[in-house]
Amino acid sequence: MNRFLFACVSMLLMSTFFGCATMSKTDCENADWRAIGYNEGGRGIHYSNVARHSESCGKYQITPNESAYRQGWEEGIRRYCSSDTGYRIGVSGNPFPNICPADVEANFLAGWHQGVRRYCTPDNALQQGLHGSTYQGVCPADSADAFQDYYQLGSDVRRSRAAHEYAEKQLAKVEQALAVEKDEQQRHQLLHDLERLKYDEERSEANLIGLEACMDTDSYDTGFSDALAGKPGRALEIAGLCRN
Repeated sequence: MNRFLFACVSMLLMSTFFGCATMSKTDCENADWRAIGYNEGGRGIHYSNVARHSESCGKYQITPNESAYRQGWEEGIRRYCSSDTGYRIGVSGNPFPNICPADVEANFLAGWHQGVRRYCTPDNALQQGLHGSTYQGVCPADSADAFQDYYQLGSDVRRSRAAHEYAEKQLAKVEQALAVEKDEQQRHQLLHDLERLKYDEERSEANLIGLEACMDTDSYDTGFSDALAGKPGRALEIAGLCRN
């Protein structure tokens, strides 16, 4: 799923699972409770959200018409509980929300399962891990293990890239300090720090290269390029990283 689509779906889901903001006195006085119920049901907001309205309007001694709200909500939730909505929730990797009435739940659930199947691919798992998205355990048994493996790989690569970037910045900082430092004792300490940071930077780079090689589906080309570079031990190192 591309980033734009993922962002759009995420915005939809945020509006789905969170209710309206606190109502003002004017809102409470002019409220069409049937229309409010219909709107919130149509966004997948749980019926219990009417309690928030009661709390807000109670401050002004105004009581919501729960019967009208319920009538509108029942109509709205049936509009929400379509297979298309279920698909959008599933393809974004979100759990199945147990909110639909029994007479429309089957279509909603079918759409959700279809969306989850599209979400639970190794390539998407890798992208989710790389971008730091949260996996919510929605994948079925026949794809869960592969998804988690690739998700973990993406997460490891993301953390390794951050560690390597940090190591590079620390190394550059010490190099800059060394270039202007005149005190011999301080220079000696900086040189000591420089050697340590060079080692850290080299190790972080090696780890990152190995992990990124695990993402490469063409293992032959990876091995060939390492052989040309005179790195006979890299194949075993990369294999170990990928297995872990």
